Amino acid sequence: MNSHASLAVLSLLALCSLGAARNGPARNAILFIGDGMAISTLTAARIHGPGPGGKLALELPHVALVRTYSLDRLVNDSAASATAILAGERVPMGVIGMSPETKRACSLPRRPDGSPNPVHPCVPAAVPIPSLAELAAQAGMAVGVVTNTRITHATPAALYAHVDERELESEIAAQLVAQRVLSFVVGGGRRFFSPYDLSARLRAQGVTYVVTGAALEAAVQAKAERIVALLAPDHFAYTVDQPSEGEAHRLPSLAKLTELAVRQLSRNESGYFLLVEGGRIDHAQHENRARAALQELLAFDQAVAVARRATDEKDTLILVTSDHGSPLVIAGYPLVGDSILGAARGLGIERQDEDGDGLPDYLRTADGNPMNTLLFANGPRSALQLLLATHEGSDVVASARGPGAEQVHGFLDQVELFRVLRSALGL
Repeated sequence: MNSHASLAVLSLLALCSLGAARNGPARNAILFIGDGMAISTLTAARIHGPGPGGKLALELPHVALVRTYSLDRLVNDSAASATAILAGERVPMGVIGMSPETKRACSLPRRPDGSPNPVHPCVPAAVPIPSLAELAAQAGMAVGVVTNTRITHATPAALYAHVDERELESEIAAQLVAQRVLSFVVGGGRRFFSPYDLSARLRAQGVTYVVTGAALEAAVQAKAERIVALLAPDHFAYTVDQPSEGEAHRLPSLAKLTELAVRQLSRNESGYFLLVEGGRIDHAQHENRARAALQELLAFDQAVAVARRATDEKDTLILVTSDHGSPLVIAGYPLVGDSILGAARGLGIERQDEDGDGLPDYLRTADGNPMNTLLFANGPRSALQLLLATHEGSDVVASARGPGAEQVHGFLDQVELFRVLRSALGL
């Protein structure tokens, strides 16, 4: 985003500051986004975790189904979805924090993959649009973000960045260094900050910059005013790939980071807005790694549980949703008690088990192998092999508790989630 665009955001925020003081019912709000958390993924994680009759922490009392399409695609991406949720506008896929008429990658002579940029003019009327984080900061609230992805990835970037192409992560990194909206920033992605003398620039702004979980906890304990913690060069490793508990190089869990965020942000007398993203749920599904995806969702759910315990539902809205689905399905007729990650043993009718292997023959694939309970519609380990699995376009779930949660019901559009949050906070 150029300097003119930066001035546009600042001018718009200045106008916002002329309005009435906050008068919403919620003092604080925590938005949880489970990236790629389709209903099927949520169900599979419940079965894998507490069991089919169990309950997850994210199963809050007020529930809605949410449409997820973007301005130009029936199946959305995280950039356009996050812009809808955090800025209240439906935009083209790949666009972050810019007005709907923005053309994706308009600023680039070539697309990030090296292919020629489509022939279309940049739209002069396209302007940055303020995010909920920017509105909250303008009202004096503390704003924070916790993610296990790169902090420059699409979902967290929608809090503070304004670009026409989500792949411009170095530009997004530059905007993060320049911004004054977020007072608590935790994620990965240090490699995109290599062109900048990040620690020196942040220190000059009075920011405490750390790269380890221990240093982050110490900064919170010391009541540092602003904290930026980039704990990994890239995305965090999947939970299933992390070293064992207590071993060196193990990254803090989303639950631990959420606890630190709430502790830090709660010190602000004017309240806070916090985004927590479980971004690796989506990544594992892109790779068709079902076990990793379910463990990521359960780790995300533990973060919700921490937030529920650490906050008072009388003054804090907790809203949990997803940005889009992923093509994971639960199929066959698996038995209750069987592993969701195993083969579908079906009805177990012996007369259908002609080869005596304990599996109904009609639940075999064409090559004679048993059928898994969890299947991906496409991707590297599916019948329709792609380098990475795509997203999926079904409605996703939103659940909520606290002031303003009653607005989460029925069928909603993603942009309405922005209005729910803005109304609850009185912004």
